Amino acid sequence: MNLNLLSSPRELIRERKSTRTYSPRPLEPEKKELLERFLEEQTVRSGLRGRFVLLDTLGEGKQKMGTYGFITGATTYVAGILHQEETDAVRFGEVFETIILYATSLGLQTCWLGGTFQREAFARSLKLEEGERLPIISPVGYGQESPRLGETILRSAIGANGRKSWDKLFFHESEEVSLTKGEAGAYAEVLEMVRLCPSASNKQPWRVVMDHDCFRFYLARTPGYGVTGFDLQKNDLGIAKCHFELAARDLGLKGEWLVEAQAPSGPGEYLFTWRMNA
Repeated sequence: MNLNLLSSPRELIRERKSTRTYSPRPLEPEKKELLERFLEEQTVRSGLRGRFVLLDTLGEGKQKMGTYGFITGATTYVAGILHQEETDAVRFGEVFETIILYATSLGLQTCWLGGTFQREAFARSLKLEEGERLPIISPVGYGQESPRLGETILRSAIGANGRKSWDKLFFHESEEVSLTKGEAGAYAEVLEMVRLCPSASNKQPWRVVMDHDCFRFYLARTPGYGVTGFDLQKNDLGIAKCHFELAARDLGLKGEWLVEAQAPSGPGEYLFTWRMNA
């Protein structure tokens, strides 16, 4: 993953938070240009059948976009568009989170939206082509200094500020034994960046098992949490993959991703492995 972030990835991960109330301040032309260029680069590099674009809803003829009250004041959005036959939700989540962190490096606020926006209205404004779908968007702009009461209540209702503890997420050699920070060694900070990942409804479905020179990632699905159309929880694992690699590279830790043909059973559905290099 080769990204030209304007700050340390770990600083950006700690700094970023979901913002739902925005000021009318528009994006400066230079920031808008930088963001659009980054979106174009990610579209090319992603390997996905899709594209990432910036949507300004203030333009003439653009109707007000609907987010069911979850977002107020936003006029600019990043949209992730996929071809209907593209099924790699992990890769999509990985790429979209790099975009979110890049926006953070520009001093902009964001908020992942997967099921709380009116897709038809956004699709019309984006002029989706035949066979395209719109799984994820994010407002991008400047947050209000004082969030509205509704946002405060919403964050509390979904536990937006809460994160699961280490012993619920990270394991040593088997799902029966929790991993300590001491056992994680140099990777303790990397795993902390995974722990801080945003996720759909803050479900935090990633589980990681450290086994000798490997970190295996598993998806612990939330019962009843559907995957109709787009797998939001695999998308969440893509976010975790993004944070893990960016933090590892930032710390000078070398490794590579692979998918094991016969990975050991673990605390969920096995997805991928990071193998450390000396």
